[in-house]
Amino acid sequence: IAPDIVEMSIGIESTNKIVSESVKTVSIDHEKLISILLNKGIQENEIKTTRYTINPQYKYTKDGSELTGYKVSHYSSFTYREIDKIGDLIDTISYGPKSIGDNLRINSINFSIENPEIFESKLRENAIIDAKNKANEIAQFANVILGNPVYISENSPINFTKQIYESDIGIARMAAAPSTEISSGQLTLSFNVNMGFSIVK
Repeated sequence: IAPDIVEMSIGIESTNKIVSESVKTVSIDHEKLISILLNKGIQENEIKTTRYTINPQYKYTKDGSELTGYKVSHYSSFTYREIDKIGDLIDTISYGPKSIGDNLRINSINFSIENPEIFESKLRENAIIDAKNKANEIAQFANVILGNPVYISENSPINFTKQIYESDIGIARMAAAPSTEISSGQLTLSFNVNMGFSIVK
């Protein structure tokens, strides 16, 4: 199935000798990010902070350690429904006059299906047909005849995602029109059922 939504995790990081300067830089860039996302049609209630950290940075030498600054990180996740415009979104936040630039971190890109339950009934039907066929084949090999099912259970996820890591994002840079190319591919939906049959002969 072709995915119809993408869930992205984007971070902003800044390191400075003064912690307040790092906090300020990250705050300004975060406001830029939110503004871009809202302008791209992303709903504000679907943007959330997933991690915010302030960590001291040290330089280690043979004489010990020396504090070199503070790294502030602010990671956010959001849902984007315009699959074919992901590359344009990344371009907008990564370079240009209103971009985040060098402080940008793309943590993950997850392609998914917003309403996988609409496929659940057909998947369940196919899984049960498959289970019956396999059971009958086993019975034929064992020279027995199957009766009615004595139990049926299912254990299947209803959320299907495909993740693309930062290292897999293809960035094609051209002088006239630089762009980021993101391929969503397809998702494989699976459904598992377990069935037990009585043996009548």
